Amino acid sequence: MSDELFVPEGFTVPDGLTAEEFWLAPLGPQHNESDYAAWTASIGHIRATPGFGGGSWPREMSLDDNLRDLERHARDFAGRRGFTYTVLSTDAGDVIGCVYIYPASGQEPGGTGGEARGRQVLGACRPHRARPGPPRRSPRMAGARLAVRLG
Repeated sequence: MSDELFVPEGFTVPDGLTAEEFWLAPLGPQHNESDYAAWTASIGHIRATPGFGGGSWPREMSLDDNLRDLERHARDFAGRRGFTYTVLSTDAGDVIGCVYIYPASGQEPGGTGGEARGRQVLGACRPHRARPGPPRRSPRMAGARLAVRLG
């Protein structure tokens, strides 16, 4: 991934979001064990979610591998190259999903001249927290919609 910023220098990146049934916080190494438990118990559901099928994740990895992955997401967040938020339940603080905001696949951040930058927003959640029916492309969790405007 390029070292170019994904969002303009003056853009204030949200440090989270609180809703009635969940809250978002930047994903980092402190979430390693709960993040690992959440996604490893949800692999089939994640792979069935639009945007995740046919990709390289989720794949088998150790808790240490997961820690390195979370450290990478934290570096991307700090470097403004992409933003990953963990979705936590407000009742118990359990990890119930993640929201990934990165340049669209095959595009580098930034763009040139007046070109619009492509963005890819993906959400994954634990099956018991998902809405009934097939997985949807829009990141809806606990009946609320996350809308993010970048740049």
